Amino acid sequence: NCIFAKAASLKLPVYDSDVRAAFSTADMDRPMYVECPVGFGAKGKVCKLKKSLEGGKSSGNLYYKEHGAVMADKIGCDRCSADPNLYRKEWDDGEWIDVGIFVDNALMLPSSEVAKSRFLAEYSKHYTITGGQPVTKFCGCEVERNPVTGAYTLKQTGKISRCFDKYLGKN
Repeated sequence: NCIFAKAASLKLPVYDSDVRAAFSTADMDRPMYVECPVGFGAKGKVCKLKKSLEGGKSSGNLYYKEHGAVMADKIGCDRCSADPNLYRKEWDDGEWIDVGIFVDNALMLPSSEVAKSRFLAEYSKHYTITGGQPVTKFCGCEVERNPVTGAYTLKQTGKISRCFDKYLGKN
């Protein structure tokens, strides 16, 4: 909410991005072995994992820790003390970007297209990124921006309609 509120007050667009296969990017924090997939290696052999697996119990936590280290230590963002999922990067020329993280999705509020491009160039060194366009959907909400006033409207009408249709039937 604070990203959208700040964007509205500054009349700036908010962009979204997604880290592809996020949970398989983090290094394992302890030895873990899995049976070799069919067609890979001899039957009865195991593979030692170097990276976490999508769907693994610890994958989300491993990604969260790694992502925080990448944002702070490698990209140079300052982490918000009130919300550890909010980051800010400021460059010497006055450009800046605020980034809000939800699992493997990011909302980006840059001071300019230059700031957005700079950040995405750094972010892409560590992850495969999709998006970078003005946000239209985020976490089940439709997002609309009034280009004149800069105001944002978040709606869940589509999600509510799908749930209604699924559980109560179409009318």
